[in-house]
Amino acid sequence: MTTNPSIFNQIRDVIDDINDEVDDEDVDDPDPVDVIKRLTKEGGGIEVIGDSFEPIHEHVDEVRNRASDQYSETYGIDGSTTKDLTFNNGLIVSIAVAAASVASSDKVQSASKRSTICVTTYFDDKEIDVDPESDDENQMIFQQFPRVTELTSDLPQWINDTSRTTAEGEHFEWVADDINGPLFIDGPIMPPSTLIWAAYDNAGYPESTPMIDWPSKIYDILQSYINGVEKCILADNPVFGVQKSTSATRVLDALVEKDPDLTRREMPWTNDGVLFNSALQDNSDQTMISYTPWYIEHEFEVGGRPGRVTPLKNYDQIELELGTYDDYKRAFFFAKPPTQTTVYRIGVPMMQLREWDEDKLRDIALNEMVKQFREPLPVVVADKKVKIPKRMRDEFRSLITGKAHKGINEQRNYE
Repeated sequence: MTTNPSIFNQIRDVIDDINDEVDDEDVDDPDPVDVIKRLTKEGGGIEVIGDSFEPIHEHVDEVRNRASDQYSETYGIDGSTTKDLTFNNGLIVSIAVAAASVASSDKVQSASKRSTICVTTYFDDKEIDVDPESDDENQMIFQQFPRVTELTSDLPQWINDTSRTTAEGEHFEWVADDINGPLFIDGPIMPPSTLIWAAYDNAGYPESTPMIDWPSKIYDILQSYINGVEKCILADNPVFGVQKSTSATRVLDALVEKDPDLTRREMPWTNDGVLFNSALQDNSDQTMISYTPWYIEHEFEVGGRPGRVTPLKNYDQIELELGTYDDYKRAFFFAKPPTQTTVYRIGVPMMQLREWDEDKLRDIALNEMVKQFREPLPVVVADKKVKIPKRMRDEFRSLITGKAHKGINEQRNYE
């Protein structure tokens, strides 16, 4: 930002004028609670469990009292990447780390000592011959993205996504046998990018996705997450996906379809998170956590030609050992911790909602959120374990020697 005082003062004057104009405008916004109540109508791909919507506000002590005897230790899983390291000779490298955390436990457990590292490369049509060694605590994976049929600017993101989800999915499956309590995954239980790519392929439109050149890897990634979920279900350990509700608009889109009187233009909320943040506001002076009923996501939009799809339906490449695709659909609720402006979407597989009392299941997640007034504690701990600092990213870059191989941005130390 410029330090020129005259420029700053001019900008400030314009911002003040904008504020005056906005303050003078009497905007009659719709009531978010009244709008969300319309989710109980038919259609839209989202179903409300129950016959009404009312935001629920509870003192944190009430949640703690109900959930205190439901479980002891909790677990979290997260994955992180270096993003892509690109070089002038065409080499692209992405390094991902996944690990599990244990919270509320007085002993060190094997799950917390393990990590999975995945190194994914792309080097056009030249095969890189690397065979890393794993041990009891570190699972090492090397994979090379095959030469793409058509070069695309999406390739670095494909490499990052496959690297991170390979590490996280494999780690999920690896540690699921050794946990003894609720498991929280940072993000949706099934990775969105992988689900969307598979949805395109299943609908017969794999173009502009990795499914053209590496379909087996994408389905393997999905299978590893499914295997992890099934191990948790069989061991009676609930598994949750914890997602910061930021840019998704699935609920807003469903509302427009459910009620012809609603249009996106007339609703002031830009995404689902803003909508539920408004609906879950608590004006009391007590320490309250606010949340919604459970919803079921029967279908979702992926954009483009496939339109709305049902996840995992008619996927011949995927094995579902514990039921049909209906059992693996996502049930979810929104929750807003005390003092937070962030709303979280907490999801579980439908089969789990049938096995557990839905209120007890929700109380477990809420109880973990009131411990630090943010996302569940095991996710916070796991995130700290796998975060790759910039210093380490720079060290990884330096391991591939030779200035001639570095991209122009790396030569300039550009981030």
